[in-house]
Amino acid sequence: MEITSRISQVQNHRLSFLLFLALASCARQGAPAGGPKDTRPPEVDSLRSSPNRSTRFEKRKIELLFDEWVVLSDVATQIVVSPPLAKKPEVVLNGRKVVLTFEKNEVLRPNTTYTINFGNSVKDLHEGNPAKDLRYVFSTGDFIDSLGFKGQITDAFSGEPVENVAVLLHENLSDTAIRKERPYYFTRTDKTGQYSFENLRSGTFQIVAVEDADQNLKWSGENEKIAFLDQSVAVSDSLKGPIALRLFKDKPAFRLQNQQTGRYGFVRLVFNTSADSAQINFQWPSGTKVLQERAPDSLTVWYDLPSDTSWNILIAHPEWMKLDSASGLNMPYTDTVRIKKLSRSDFMEKHRLGFGDEAVAPVAPTSGKGRLQGPASAAKPVVRQPAKTIIQLHTQPAELPFNYPVIAVDTSKWQLMLDTVPISNFTVSMDSLTPGKVWLTTEWKQGKAYSLSLLPGG
Repeated sequence: MEITSRISQVQNHRLSFLLFLALASCARQGAPAGGPKDTRPPEVDSLRSSPNRSTRFEKRKIELLFDEWVVLSDVATQIVVSPPLAKKPEVVLNGRKVVLTFEKNEVLRPNTTYTINFGNSVKDLHEGNPAKDLRYVFSTGDFIDSLGFKGQITDAFSGEPVENVAVLLHENLSDTAIRKERPYYFTRTDKTGQYSFENLRSGTFQIVAVEDADQNLKWSGENEKIAFLDQSVAVSDSLKGPIALRLFKDKPAFRLQNQQTGRYGFVRLVFNTSADSAQINFQWPSGTKVLQERAPDSLTVWYDLPSDTSWNILIAHPEWMKLDSASGLNMPYTDTVRIKKLSRSDFMEKHRLGFGDEAVAPVAPTSGKGRLQGPASAAKPVVRQPAKTIIQLHTQPAELPFNYPVIAVDTSKWQLMLDTVPISNFTVSMDSLTPGKVWLTTEWKQGKAYSLSLLPGG
Protein backbone atom coordinates (compact mmCIF):
# COMPACT_ATOMS: atom_id res chain seq x y z
CA MET A 1 0.00 0.00 0.00
CA GLU A 2 2.74 2.42 0.88
CA ILE A 3 4.69 1.76 -2.36
CA THR A 4 1.55 2.08 -4.47
CA SER A 5 0.65 5.36 -2.76
CA ARG A 6 4.07 6.86 -3.41
CA ILE A 7 3.97 5.86 -7.07
CA SER A 8 0.53 7.46 -7.38
CA GLN A 9 1.81 10.68 -5.75
CA VAL A 10 4.81 10.84 -8.12
CA GLN A 11 2.53 10.35 -11.13
CA ASN A 12 0.21 13.10 -9.92
CA HIS A 13 3.12 15.53 -9.48
CA ARG A 14 4.41 14.66 -12.94
CA LEU A 15 0.95 15.24 -14.41
CA SER A 16 0.68 18.59 -12.64
CA PHE A 17 4.13 19.62 -13.90
CA LEU A 18 3.33 18.69 -17.49
CA LEU A 19 0.03 20.53 -17.24
CA PHE A 20 1.80 23.68 -15.95
CA LEU A 21 4.23 23.59 -18.89
CA ALA A 22 1.39 23.28 -21.35
CA LEU A 23 -0.48 26.22 -19.80
CA ALA A 24 2.66 28.36 -19.73
CA SER A 25 3.29 27.61 -23.39
CA CYS A 26 -0.25 28.61 -24.32
CA ALA A 27 -0.02 31.88 -22.35
CA ARG A 28 3.26 33.07 -23.87
CA GLN A 29 2.80 36.16 -26.08
CA GLY A 30 4.74 36.73 -29.27
CA ALA A 31 4.90 35.88 -32.93
CA PRO A 32 5.29 32.18 -33.73
CA ALA A 33 8.44 31.03 -35.50
CA GLY A 34 7.82 30.99 -39.25
CA GLY A 35 4.44 31.61 -40.86
CA PRO A 36 3.00 34.95 -42.07
CA LYS A 37 4.14 38.24 -40.53
CA ASP A 38 2.01 39.56 -37.67
CA THR A 39 0.25 42.73 -38.87
CA ARG A 40 -2.51 42.85 -36.26
CA PRO A 41 -2.26 45.96 -34.02
CA PRO A 42 -2.52 45.62 -30.23
CA GLU A 43 -6.01 46.11 -28.84
CA VAL A 44 -7.27 47.38 -25.50
CA ASP A 45 -8.89 44.87 -23.15
CA SER A 46 -11.87 47.09 -22.36
CA LEU A 47 -13.11 44.88 -19.50
CA ARG A 48 -9.85 45.17 -17.57
CA SER A 49 -9.01 48.83 -18.41
CA SER A 50 -10.27 52.16 -17.14
CA PRO A 51 -13.72 52.63 -18.70
CA ASN A 52 -13.66 54.84 -21.80
CA ARG A 53 -16.14 57.70 -22.34
CA SER A 54 -16.91 58.00 -18.62
CA THR A 55 -18.65 61.05 -17.13
CA ARG A 56 -18.18 62.89 -13.83
CA PHE A 57 -14.56 61.87 -14.06
CA GLU A 58 -12.50 62.48 -10.89
CA LYS A 59 -9.67 59.91 -11.09
CA ARG A 60 -5.96 60.73 -11.15
CA LYS A 61 -4.91 57.67 -13.14
CA ILE A 62 -5.96 55.97 -16.39
CA GLU A 63 -4.93 52.35 -17.07
CA LEU A 64 -5.12 50.64 -20.47
CA LEU A 65 -4.43 46.88 -20.59
CA PHE A 66 -3.56 45.42 -24.00
CA ASP A 67 -3.99 41.91 -25.35
CA GLU A 68 -0.25 41.54 -26.03
CA TRP A 69 3.09 42.97 -24.91
CA VAL A 70 3.55 46.56 -26.07
CA VAL A 71 6.20 49.29 -26.08
CA LEU A 72 5.95 53.09 -25.86
CA SER A 73 7.43 55.33 -28.56
CA ASP A 74 7.78 59.13 -28.91
CA VAL A 75 5.40 59.82 -26.02
CA ALA A 76 6.16 63.57 -25.83
CA THR A 77 4.83 64.36 -29.31
CA GLN A 78 2.45 61.48 -30.02
CA ILE A 79 0.25 61.68 -26.91
CA VAL A 80 -1.98 64.75 -27.10
CA VAL A 81 -4.42 65.80 -24.35
CA SER A 82 -7.07 68.32 -25.32
CA PRO A 83 -8.01 70.71 -23.78
CA PRO A 84 -4.33 71.07 -22.78
CA LEU A 85 -3.27 70.38 -19.23
CA ALA A 86 -1.15 72.70 -17.10
CA LYS A 87 1.52 69.98 -16.88
CA LYS A 88 2.14 66.94 -19.04
CA PRO A 89 0.88 63.73 -17.45
CA GLU A 90 3.26 60.90 -16.64
CA VAL A 91 2.95 57.93 -19.01
CA VAL A 92 4.65 54.64 -18.05
CA LEU A 93 4.59 51.04 -19.24
CA ASN A 94 3.89 48.20 -16.82
CA GLY A 95 3.98 44.89 -18.67
CA ARG A 96 0.99 44.91 -21.04
CA LYS A 97 -0.47 47.93 -19.29
CA VAL A 98 -0.03 51.64 -20.18
CA VAL A 99 -0.62 53.91 -17.18
CA LEU A 100 -1.27 57.66 -17.55
CA THR A 101 -1.16 59.66 -14.30
CA PHE A 102 -2.16 63.30 -13.91
CA GLU A 103 0.13 65.60 -11.95
CA LYS A 104 -0.78 65.93 -8.28
CA ASN A 105 -1.79 69.60 -8.59
CA GLU A 106 -3.54 69.30 -11.96
CA VAL A 107 -7.03 70.83 -11.85
CA LEU A 108 -9.39 69.60 -14.58
CA ARG A 109 -11.92 72.06 -15.95
CA PRO A 110 -15.51 71.53 -14.80
CA ASN A 111 -18.15 70.29 -17.26
CA THR A 112 -15.49 69.69 -19.92
CA THR A 113 -14.91 66.78 -22.29
CA TYR A 114 -11.24 65.73 -22.49
CA THR A 115 -9.72 63.69 -25.30
CA ILE A 116 -6.43 61.81 -25.03
CA ASN A 117 -5.06 60.89 -28.45
CA PHE A 118 -2.26 58.34 -28.20
CA GLY A 119 -1.26 58.63 -31.86
CA ASN A 120 1.32 55.97 -32.73
CA SER A 121 2.88 55.90 -29.27
CA VAL A 122 1.71 52.35 -28.38
CA LYS A 123 3.12 49.52 -30.55
CA ASP A 124 3.34 45.77 -30.24
CA LEU A 125 6.63 44.41 -28.98
CA HIS A 126 7.71 42.23 -31.89
CA GLU A 127 6.53 43.85 -35.13
CA GLY A 128 6.00 47.48 -34.06
CA ASN A 129 2.38 47.62 -35.21
CA PRO A 130 0.81 50.78 -33.70
CA ALA A 131 -2.51 50.60 -31.87
CA LYS A 132 -5.13 51.93 -34.27
CA ASP A 133 -7.27 54.99 -33.45
CA LEU A 134 -6.34 54.79 -29.78
CA ARG A 135 -8.30 57.53 -27.99
CA TYR A 136 -9.50 57.88 -24.44
CA VAL A 137 -12.38 60.26 -23.76
CA PHE A 138 -13.88 61.39 -20.48
CA SER A 139 -15.97 64.26 -19.16
CA THR A 140 -15.90 66.08 -15.86
CA GLY A 141 -19.59 66.90 -16.44
CA ASP A 142 -22.74 64.91 -17.03
CA PHE A 143 -22.28 64.22 -20.77
CA ILE A 144 -19.67 63.78 -23.52
CA ASP A 145 -19.45 66.58 -26.10
CA SER A 146 -19.82 65.18 -29.62
CA LEU A 147 -19.10 67.97 -32.14
CA GLY A 148 -16.03 68.14 -34.36
CA PHE A 149 -14.49 68.86 -37.76
CA LYS A 150 -11.45 67.97 -39.84
CA GLY A 151 -9.02 69.66 -42.20
CA GLN A 152 -5.54 69.76 -43.66
CA ILE A 153 -2.46 71.98 -43.25
CA THR A 154 -0.22 72.60 -46.27
CA ASP A 155 2.82 74.78 -46.82
CA ALA A 156 1.86 78.00 -48.59
CA PHE A 157 5.09 78.05 -50.61
CA SER A 158 5.43 74.39 -51.70
CA GLY A 159 1.84 73.20 -51.37
CA GLU A 160 3.08 70.10 -49.55
CA PRO A 161 1.29 68.74 -46.43
CA VAL A 162 3.03 69.55 -43.14
CA GLU A 163 3.36 67.03 -40.32
CA ASN A 164 3.25 67.65 -36.56
CA VAL A 165 1.76 71.15 -36.80
CA ALA A 166 -0.21 72.29 -33.74
CA VAL A 167 -3.76 73.28 -34.68
CA LEU A 168 -5.28 75.49 -31.98
CA LEU A 169 -8.81 76.56 -31.11
CA HIS A 170 -9.07 79.70 -28.93
CA GLU A 171 -12.15 80.93 -27.09
CA ASN A 172 -10.50 84.34 -26.85
CA LEU A 173 -10.93 85.89 -30.31
CA SER A 174 -8.41 88.72 -29.83
CA ASP A 175 -5.25 88.86 -31.94
CA THR A 176 -3.05 88.67 -28.85
CA ALA A 177 -4.49 85.36 -27.61
CA ILE A 178 -2.32 83.23 -29.90
CA ARG A 179 0.81 84.77 -28.36
CA LYS A 180 -0.22 84.95 -24.71
CA GLU A 181 -2.71 82.16 -23.99
CA ARG A 182 -2.89 78.40 -24.35
CA PRO A 183 -5.76 77.18 -26.55
CA TYR A 184 -9.02 75.67 -25.35
CA TYR A 185 -8.59 72.73 -27.74
CA PHE A 186 -5.68 71.57 -29.85
CA THR A 187 -4.55 68.71 -32.03
CA ARG A 188 -1.60 67.88 -34.31
CA THR A 189 -1.35 66.97 -37.97
CA ASP A 190 -0.29 63.55 -39.23
CA LYS A 191 2.12 62.73 -42.07
CA THR A 192 -0.46 63.77 -44.66
CA GLY A 193 -1.09 67.13 -42.96
CA GLN A 194 -4.54 65.97 -41.81
CA TYR A 195 -5.94 67.06 -38.46
CA SER A 196 -9.13 66.16 -36.64
CA PHE A 197 -11.07 67.73 -33.78
CA GLU A 198 -13.55 65.50 -31.98
CA ASN A 199 -15.68 65.78 -28.85
CA LEU A 200 -15.90 69.58 -29.04
CA ARG A 201 -18.56 71.64 -27.32
CA SER A 202 -20.56 74.17 -29.29
CA GLY A 203 -19.15 77.69 -29.39
CA THR A 204 -17.21 80.25 -31.40
CA PHE A 205 -13.45 79.87 -31.72
CA GLN A 206 -10.57 81.26 -33.72
CA ILE A 207 -8.51 78.57 -35.44
CA VAL A 208 -4.75 78.94 -35.78
CA ALA A 209 -2.03 76.51 -36.86
CA VAL A 210 1.59 77.02 -35.77
CA GLU A 211 4.85 75.10 -36.18
CA ASP A 212 5.23 75.18 -32.38
CA ALA A 213 8.90 74.23 -32.35
CA ASP A 214 9.12 75.08 -28.64
CA GLN A 215 5.93 73.09 -27.90
CA ASN A 216 4.35 75.83 -25.79
CA LEU A 217 1.07 75.82 -27.80
CA LYS A 218 1.52 79.51 -28.61
CA TRP A 219 2.75 81.43 -31.63
CA SER A 220 6.25 82.54 -30.68
CA GLY A 221 6.54 85.19 -33.36
CA GLU A 222 8.12 85.54 -36.78
CA ASN A 223 10.43 82.55 -36.27
CA GLU A 224 7.46 80.14 -36.39
CA LYS A 225 5.26 79.58 -39.41
CA ILE A 226 1.57 80.27 -38.90
CA ALA A 227 -1.79 79.70 -40.62
CA PHE A 228 -5.18 81.15 -39.72
CA LEU A 229 -8.64 82.05 -40.97
CA ASP A 230 -9.72 85.67 -41.33
CA GLN A 231 -12.96 84.81 -39.52
CA SER A 232 -13.94 82.83 -36.45
CA VAL A 233 -15.28 79.26 -36.56
CA ALA A 234 -18.75 78.54 -35.13
CA VAL A 235 -18.67 74.93 -33.92
CA SER A 236 -22.16 73.46 -34.23
CA ASP A 237 -24.10 70.66 -35.88
CA SER A 238 -24.25 72.72 -39.07
CA LEU A 239 -20.45 73.27 -39.36
CA LYS A 240 -19.34 72.15 -42.79
CA GLY A 241 -15.77 70.88 -43.21
CA PRO A 242 -13.05 70.31 -43.95
CA ILE A 243 -11.17 73.51 -43.03
CA ALA A 244 -7.89 73.81 -44.96
CA LEU A 245 -5.16 76.19 -43.84
CA ARG A 246 -1.89 77.24 -45.54
CA LEU A 247 1.18 77.63 -43.35
CA PHE A 248 3.42 80.62 -44.04
CA LYS A 249 6.17 82.60 -42.34
CA ASP A 250 4.86 85.96 -41.23
CA LYS A 251 6.87 88.90 -42.49
CA PRO A 252 8.13 90.83 -39.46
CA ALA A 253 7.23 94.49 -39.15
CA PHE A 254 10.20 96.66 -40.12
CA ARG A 255 12.00 98.15 -37.14
CA LEU A 256 15.38 99.46 -36.01
CA GLN A 257 16.91 96.60 -34.08
CA ASN A 258 20.26 97.99 -32.93
CA GLN A 259 22.26 101.19 -33.15
CA GLN A 260 25.88 102.14 -32.48
CA THR A 261 26.28 105.90 -32.14
CA GLY A 262 28.70 106.42 -29.23
CA ARG A 263 31.95 106.90 -31.21
CA TYR A 264 32.82 110.01 -33.19
CA GLY A 265 32.91 109.48 -36.94
CA PHE A 266 31.00 106.20 -36.90
CA VAL A 267 27.31 105.23 -36.86
CA ARG A 268 25.88 101.77 -37.51
CA LEU A 269 22.15 101.02 -37.76
CA VAL A 270 20.91 97.43 -37.88
CA PHE A 271 17.35 96.58 -38.92
CA ASN A 272 15.39 93.38 -38.34
CA THR A 273 14.72 92.94 -42.05
CA SER A 274 15.58 94.47 -45.41
CA ALA A 275 15.79 98.27 -45.40
CA ASP A 276 15.31 98.60 -49.16
CA SER A 277 11.92 100.30 -48.73
CA ALA A 278 13.06 102.59 -45.92
CA GLN A 279 13.73 106.28 -46.46
CA ILE A 280 16.80 107.41 -44.51
CA ASN A 281 17.78 111.08 -44.41
CA PHE A 282 20.47 112.97 -42.49
CA GLN A 283 20.32 116.31 -40.71
CA TRP A 284 23.96 117.38 -40.31
CA PRO A 285 25.93 120.60 -40.88
CA SER A 286 26.92 121.70 -44.35
CA GLY A 287 30.45 120.60 -45.19
CA THR A 288 30.21 117.21 -43.43
CA LYS A 289 32.36 114.55 -45.10
CA VAL A 290 30.48 111.25 -45.44
CA LEU A 291 31.05 107.68 -46.58
CA GLN A 292 28.19 105.14 -46.44
CA GLU A 293 28.16 101.32 -46.50
CA ARG A 294 24.74 99.83 -47.20
CA ALA A 295 23.80 96.20 -46.68
CA PRO A 296 20.28 94.74 -47.08
CA ASP A 297 19.57 95.04 -43.35
CA SER A 298 22.11 97.60 -42.10
CA LEU A 299 23.63 101.01 -42.73
CA THR A 300 27.14 102.11 -41.72
CA VAL A 301 28.00 105.82 -41.86
CA TRP A 302 31.53 107.23 -41.58
CA TYR A 303 31.46 110.99 -41.07
CA ASP A 304 33.67 113.96 -40.24
CA LEU A 305 31.88 117.12 -39.07
CA PRO A 306 33.23 120.65 -39.67
CA SER A 307 32.63 121.32 -35.96
CA ASP A 308 31.50 119.37 -32.90
CA THR A 309 27.72 119.29 -32.79
CA SER A 310 24.76 116.94 -32.47
CA TRP A 311 22.82 115.79 -35.54
CA ASN A 312 19.92 113.53 -36.55
CA ILE A 313 19.08 110.55 -38.74
CA LEU A 314 15.45 110.41 -39.93
CA ILE A 315 13.95 107.01 -40.82
CA ALA A 316 10.57 106.44 -42.49
CA HIS A 317 8.99 103.27 -43.87
CA PRO A 318 5.74 102.64 -45.82
CA GLU A 319 4.55 100.26 -43.09
CA TRP A 320 4.95 102.84 -40.34
CA MET A 321 1.54 104.36 -39.68
CA LYS A 322 -0.14 105.72 -36.56
CA LEU A 323 -3.55 107.09 -35.77
CA ASP A 324 -3.81 110.87 -36.00
CA SER A 325 -6.13 111.99 -33.19
CA ALA A 326 -7.23 115.14 -35.04
CA SER A 327 -8.23 113.54 -38.36
CA GLY A 328 -8.93 110.02 -37.16
CA LEU A 329 -6.79 108.67 -40.01
CA ASN A 330 -3.70 106.50 -40.06
CA MET A 331 -0.80 108.74 -41.01
CA PRO A 332 2.86 107.94 -41.80
CA TYR A 333 5.40 108.81 -39.15
CA THR A 334 9.17 109.22 -38.96
CA ASP A 335 11.56 107.81 -36.37
CA THR A 336 14.48 110.00 -35.30
CA VAL A 337 17.90 108.73 -34.21
CA ARG A 338 19.71 111.54 -32.43
CA ILE A 339 23.52 111.52 -32.54
CA LYS A 340 24.87 113.37 -29.53
CA LYS A 341 27.70 115.89 -29.66
CA LEU A 342 31.08 114.12 -29.58
CA SER A 343 34.63 115.49 -29.49
CA ARG A 344 36.62 115.11 -32.69
CA SER A 345 39.91 116.07 -30.99
CA ASP A 346 39.46 113.43 -28.25
CA PHE A 347 38.79 110.84 -30.92
CA MET A 348 41.88 111.79 -32.96
CA GLU A 349 44.04 111.66 -29.85
CA LYS A 350 42.92 108.18 -28.79
CA HIS A 351 42.46 106.34 -32.08
CA ARG A 352 44.75 105.27 -34.90
CA LEU A 353 44.25 103.33 -38.09
CA GLY A 354 44.52 99.56 -37.61
CA PHE A 355 43.54 96.19 -39.02
CA GLY A 356 39.97 95.05 -38.42
CA ASP A 357 38.55 96.48 -35.18
CA GLU A 358 41.97 97.19 -33.69
CA ALA A 359 42.56 100.78 -32.66
CA VAL A 360 46.34 101.26 -32.53
CA ALA A 361 47.34 103.63 -29.75
CA PRO A 362 50.38 105.96 -30.04
CA VAL A 363 53.70 104.10 -29.87
CA ALA A 364 56.50 105.14 -27.51
CA PRO A 365 59.93 105.78 -29.08
CA THR A 366 62.11 102.70 -29.44
CA SER A 367 65.84 102.46 -28.93
CA GLY A 368 68.68 100.01 -29.42
CA LYS A 369 67.55 97.11 -31.58
CA GLY A 370 64.14 98.62 -32.34
CA ARG A 371 63.39 99.25 -35.99
CA LEU A 372 62.05 102.73 -35.35
CA GLN A 373 63.90 105.70 -33.89
CA GLY A 374 62.89 109.19 -32.85
CA PRO A 375 59.57 110.65 -31.64
CA ALA A 376 56.44 108.56 -31.92
CA SER A 377 54.65 111.20 -33.98
CA ALA A 378 57.35 111.11 -36.64
CA ALA A 379 58.33 107.45 -36.82
CA LYS A 380 55.30 105.45 -35.63
CA PRO A 381 53.92 103.07 -38.27
CA VAL A 382 50.16 103.35 -38.65
CA VAL A 383 49.91 99.54 -38.81
CA ARG A 384 52.59 97.65 -36.91
CA GLN A 385 53.83 94.09 -37.45
CA PRO A 386 52.66 91.79 -36.07
CA ALA A 387 49.26 93.54 -35.93
CA LYS A 388 47.47 90.84 -37.86
CA THR A 389 48.28 87.45 -39.36
CA ILE A 390 46.73 86.68 -42.74
CA ILE A 391 46.69 83.26 -44.41
CA GLN A 392 47.21 84.19 -48.06
CA LEU A 393 46.71 82.13 -51.23
CA HIS A 394 49.66 82.78 -53.56
CA THR A 395 47.34 83.14 -56.58
CA GLN A 396 45.13 85.90 -55.12
CA PRO A 397 45.57 89.47 -53.82
CA ALA A 398 45.77 89.92 -50.06
CA GLU A 399 42.68 91.45 -48.40
CA LEU A 400 43.58 94.12 -45.82
CA PRO A 401 40.55 95.14 -43.71
CA PHE A 402 41.03 98.38 -41.77
CA ASN A 403 39.07 99.71 -38.83
CA TYR A 404 38.37 103.03 -40.62
CA PRO A 405 37.72 103.98 -44.26
CA VAL A 406 40.76 104.46 -46.49
CA ILE A 407 40.29 107.26 -49.02
CA ALA A 408 43.85 107.41 -50.41
CA VAL A 409 47.19 105.58 -50.15
CA ASP A 410 50.82 106.51 -50.71
CA THR A 411 52.62 103.28 -51.61
CA SER A 412 56.02 104.97 -51.18
CA LYS A 413 55.37 104.68 -47.45
CA TRP A 414 54.38 101.00 -47.59
CA GLN A 415 57.13 98.57 -46.67
CA LEU A 416 56.52 95.01 -47.90
CA MET A 417 59.22 92.54 -46.88
CA LEU A 418 59.93 88.91 -47.82
CA ASP A 419 61.97 87.84 -44.81
CA THR A 420 64.56 90.67 -44.80
CA VAL A 421 64.32 91.50 -48.50
CA PRO A 422 62.20 94.53 -49.51
CA ILE A 423 59.57 93.97 -52.21
CA SER A 424 58.97 96.96 -54.49
CA ASN A 425 56.90 95.29 -57.20
CA PHE A 426 53.39 95.46 -55.66
CA THR A 427 50.14 97.31 -56.26
CA VAL A 428 47.48 98.59 -53.88
CA SER A 429 43.80 99.10 -54.76
CA MET A 430 40.81 100.18 -52.69
CA ASP A 431 37.52 98.30 -52.59
CA SER A 432 34.77 100.33 -54.25
CA LEU A 433 32.01 98.85 -52.07
CA THR A 434 33.77 98.66 -48.69
CA PRO A 435 35.69 101.85 -47.76
CA GLY A 436 37.68 100.05 -45.06
CA LYS A 437 39.04 97.32 -47.36
CA VAL A 438 42.29 97.47 -49.38
CA TRP A 439 43.74 94.86 -51.76
CA LEU A 440 47.51 94.20 -51.96
CA THR A 441 48.82 92.38 -55.05
CA THR A 442 52.27 91.02 -55.86
CA GLU A 443 53.87 87.83 -57.12
CA TRP A 444 53.44 85.88 -53.90
CA LYS A 445 55.88 83.01 -53.37
CA GLN A 446 54.10 79.92 -52.06
CA GLY A 447 54.99 78.92 -48.50
CA LYS A 448 56.81 82.20 -47.71
CA ALA A 449 56.10 84.70 -44.91
CA TYR A 450 55.74 88.41 -45.69
CA SER A 451 55.64 91.44 -43.39
CA LEU A 452 53.98 94.78 -44.07
CA SER A 453 54.58 98.13 -42.34
CA LEU A 454 52.76 101.37 -43.08
CA LEU A 455 54.57 104.59 -42.14
CA PRO A 456 52.67 107.81 -41.33
CA GLY A 457 50.99 109.20 -44.42
CA GLY A 458 50.88 105.78 -46.09
